[in-house]
Amino acid sequence: MEPKLTDGPNGTIAKAEPPTKGQRFIFENKHNGPTGFGIRVTAAGGKAFIMQYRVGKKETRKTIGEWPTWSLSDAKHHAEKMKVFVSRGIDPNTSPDAYIPSSYEFIERMNDSDKNKKANMCIDEYNDLLNSIQLATERLSELLFQIKKEAK
Repeated sequence: MEPKLTDGPNGTIAKAEPPTKGQRFIFENKHNGPTGFGIRVTAAGGKAFIMQYRVGKKETRKTIGEWPTWSLSDAKHHAEKMKVFVSRGIDPNTSPDAYIPSSYEFIERMNDSDKNKKANMCIDEYNDLLNSIQLATERLSELLFQIKKEAK
């Protein structure tokens, strides 16, 4: 049995040894995270959070994000959102309606598409925007959790 995934410089993710070739997967215990959630470690030493799931007869593995850019808690949170769709038979890997960008992705998109506008914002307005995005993300997560709970 693989150890529980832990974050940080001394965590199990940081200490995960790369395989001699190809890639290896370390899955989180179902009591500590959603079933199918884990990390992929490549021979080159790259590490990324993944979600492995089945919709119908098709098994899929989707990359959530690179570690350490993504924290363990953010990746687990994103995996939980994906599981809501999977439980309804919707593949979040192929359905654009099922994809919910993380707050990081949303901010990054805003940065790419609107650099001039952001450059002209004052620091307080930018911080207010970030707080609003975080609140909206938390509310959406709560709503998805409630939908998942009611679907059972």
